[in-house]
Amino acid sequence: MEKMLSNNSHCVVASRNEEDAISRARTDPPDVVLMDLGRGLKEHLVIAQRIRHNAGLGANVAIVLFGEQTIPEGAEVEVDRNIYATRPDNFSQLRDFLQRLLH
Repeated sequence: MEKMLSNNSHCVVASRNEEDAISRARTDPPDVVLMDLGRGLKEHLVIAQRIRHNAGLGANVAIVLFGEQTIPEGAEVEVDRNIYATRPDNFSQLRDFLQRLLH
């Protein structure tokens, strides 16, 4: 994912856990946060809210919870204020969604 986004003109800074994401976002605030879901949606929503709060990110910074299995394939759902769950069919769909959020 990181390589595909980088190859599409996105500057990608990868974090391996919540604390690392908070630290990196404080140092270099992102335009968008993309989280790969390995847990349930509710748990990731709480983590996303903590990252936004503890890193001091404004509500204008979109957070995308990627790979949510409980929504239909191809869907993009706003689950909280500027926090989205998505299950793209392919990379192009994810890329296009991120472009819409960034512009």
